[in-house]
Amino acid sequence: TFTGSVTSNHAGERVVLQEETKYGDWRDLKSGRLDGGSNYSIIYRWAFAGDHTVRVLFPRDVRNIAGASDPVTVEVQQKQVPGFTITSSDQLISYGQSVTISGVLDEPSSTTTPDPNIPVTLWARNAYQSQFTPVADTTTGTDGSYTFLPQAPDYNTVYQVRTTMAPARHSAALFEGVQDVLTMTPDSTTSEVGGHITFTGTVLPDKAGHVIYLQRLGADGDWHNEEIQFVTNASTFQFGWTFGKAGTYQFRARITGDRGNVGGASAPVAIQVSPATNPSTLPPAS
Repeated sequence: TFTGSVTSNHAGERVVLQEETKYGDWRDLKSGRLDGGSNYSIIYRWAFAGDHTVRVLFPRDVRNIAGASDPVTVEVQQKQVPGFTITSSDQLISYGQSVTISGVLDEPSSTTTPDPNIPVTLWARNAYQSQFTPVADTTTGTDGSYTFLPQAPDYNTVYQVRTTMAPARHSAALFEGVQDVLTMTPDSTTSEVGGHITFTGTVLPDKAGHVIYLQRLGADGDWHNEEIQFVTNASTFQFGWTFGKAGTYQFRARITGDRGNVGGASAPVAIQVSPATNPSTLPPAS
């Protein structure tokens, strides 16, 4: 639970709990309303373990500009069944990467005595499946530990480890997030005022029909949406940009998460823009 207040009093207005992504921007997690004393209380539960850096944002209104709290880091631990642990080598991977699921099995009614030579099965259910299915098997070692062969899920997936034979025992459920992978390439990394650059790229896995954004890095250090398109049936996209002022610009493509995957962003690309050679052709500044 995250609590705090906004000064001056903005009773009844909305605040947003946000998390910093690995791309350096902030994504909304959950919103709340300020009470009569301009205080807020927001409850949020994460799907996967690890360190999460969060803040609370007050969007601008007619009286004040936007403001944000100082960021804080929250350490979230994986829920465990006593005597049957499960861990992931990385609970947030990019599409195409693999992850190793491992853990330790103790003897029944014990959380300290290893249970060796026990066959165990890894079960999985991705975001588009309604039931778990077995995907790998192994046997616990002399210390009760187990490690499955690396898994490469295409979509967000929940894993659980179960004993293969009776007595039936199982670990907690473990969420594995899979991020979209984006590439974006400009037709040139240099231009001039009045010049036009075309950006093309791809998204994996297939995101045909999904909204995608062209973002530009602002002087405030945040990424701002500049153009919106839809991913094509071939899971590709295209943007265009005309420059109104000289300078160095940084762009990237950004796609938000959906049921199947955690959203992602392409690596930034820098465009160097020089003054126009023919000032009479200048467009309005942008």
